Amino acid sequence: MKKLDKIVLFSVFFLLVAIIVLMVIMLVQKGRIYLGKNIVYENVVEEKKLISENIVFLGDSITEFYDLDKYYDDYYHVQSGHSGDKTYQILDNMYERVYRYNPSKVFIMLGINNLVYDGASAEEVTNDIKEICEKIKDRNKYTEIYIESISPYSNVWKNDHDNNARAAEDVNPKVIEANKILKKYAKDNNYTYIDIYDEIANEEGIFDSKYTDDGLHPNDEGYKHITEKLTKYMK
Repeated sequence: MKKLDKIVLFSVFFLLVAIIVLMVIMLVQKGRIYLGKNIVYENVVEEKKLISENIVFLGDSITEFYDLDKYYDDYYHVQSGHSGDKTYQILDNMYERVYRYNPSKVFIMLGINNLVYDGASAEEVTNDIKEICEKIKDRNKYTEIYIESISPYSNVWKNDHDNNARAAEDVNPKVIEANKILKKYAKDNNYTYIDIYDEIANEEGIFDSKYTDDGLHPNDEGYKHITEKLTKYMK
């Protein structure tokens, strides 16, 4: 091969290499090529604006027993309620319970287990719920947050189901106090507060027997009543 031919071949080769390197650099800058777990490109942040319509229901057994498929079949909903959960347990597991769904809306109903089993104060419960809200907003400012009031409670649960539970006389005053705090917090932060308590409590301020069979969880009629309150916020 003549010396001139070799020079031409090498020139073409290096030109092709240069073009490929340039294309790789351009794709990396656009976030099209992933080169490491710790790299976050700008387009990933932008994509958060185009969030899905996932509606996350976050809570404890009251949420877990809620037949979302029955009531919200027309919406992309996520069941994120676990029996026995307390507010601080949610805080320790935010990715699994909320973040991974990239929700457009989050409905939060939490706190009764803290009051019934830990004897927590209204401030302790609401401080955790506030932190949950703040973490969700820090993760994605476009997520709409709906804070449902903590539900009322009756001694049917303690007397017939769990003697380790606290009495309604101890729990319900804290529920009322916590709900006042949550209502103000929601207003101050442009979140939506949904008053479930007044809908399912009787005149004495305990869980109305029409809406619960065990004193802690809503029955079918109770969930139907709750759904009537929530449905208007789905769209």
